[in-house]
Amino acid sequence: MGQERVIGLFFEEPAKAFQIREIARLVRIPKTTVSRILDALVKKRMAVREKGKGFRANDEYPLFRLKKRLSAVERIVESG
Repeated sequence: MGQERVIGLFFEEPAKAFQIREIARLVRIPKTTVSRILDALVKKRMAVREKGKGFRANDEYPLFRLKKRLSAVERIVESG
């Protein structure tokens, strides 16, 4: 559940770099959990770590773009 919220944040603002504390505050999950999720996303190449800036979406990675599209379609279907 937490990973979907973090990824959703990256889908909404893929060009923005986020700090761990900022993500934790925005998605309302503990910093340690956010850190674990971000480590997993970096390993999957869905996110990148930028020194001094934080984490941002790896919007050039095809899997990220595919998941973003699927998420948009899912929201459209759920809205009726």
